[in-house]
Amino acid sequence: MIRIASATYRLVFFAVLAFHATSALAAGDGPDQNGISSPSIATSLPYNGDPTGTRTWLASLGLTYNLIYTNDVLANVHGGLRRGTIDQGKLEYNVSFDFEKLTGWQGLSFYSNMFQIHNTGRIRRDYVGGINTIAAIEAVPTTRLSELWLEQKFWNDRASFRAGQLAADIEFFFSSLSFMFLQSDWATITALNLPERRTGLRAVDAGCTPEGRSDEDISLLLAVFNGDPAGSSTS
Repeated sequence: MIRIASATYRLVFFAVLAFHATSALAAGDGPDQNGISSPSIATSLPYNGDPTGTRTWLASLGLTYNLIYTNDVLANVHGGLRRGTIDQGKLEYNVSFDFEKLTGWQGLSFYSNMFQIHNTGRIRRDYVGGINTIAAIEAVPTTRLSELWLEQKFWNDRASFRAGQLAADIEFFFSSLSFMFLQSDWATITALNLPERRTGLRAVDAGCTPEGRSDEDISLLLAVFNGDPAGSSTS
């Protein structure tokens, strides 16, 4: 525990030896030369949804962006707290910048994303009464910044260091195999260790993560985070 100007900060340390399985849903596949990340509706549109060529031009300078919209209509038809149907949606915007293409600085990149969350109810809290901390894209309706960080890679991308506002559950509390389930909550147990017990779309705060890779299948990740991402005054 460190006290600076009467403010208390908690540091949470994470370490994991990760064995990465190949997955069609892996996030490592970056955008193509037109700035489009696959799969995308843009590939089905005339001119790839870029009639003026602006997106392709920005991609040539290292700047790429995406808009991702997810919508669920869910119903509780029996049991739980009460019956009913809800509609929930999440609009995500993310932007990344590869400094090498514009400045020649090798291995340095920037990333940020934000969410706009809206719904007519929360199926887990208001209808089912589930004990897990997250359910699909369920969250309090809001617009918020999620991640914002800089990453520097070294030694032919076999090591990297990332610093900024990070989401702990993306690197440490997530399984690619969970995509087959409507609700898969690896983060519940870890959320109980946080002062405000936040996770999912809300477990973001200042931190840094060094990473080293011995080959494509084995990597070692270490991280230091502020242990109170929501803040004691957040409800």
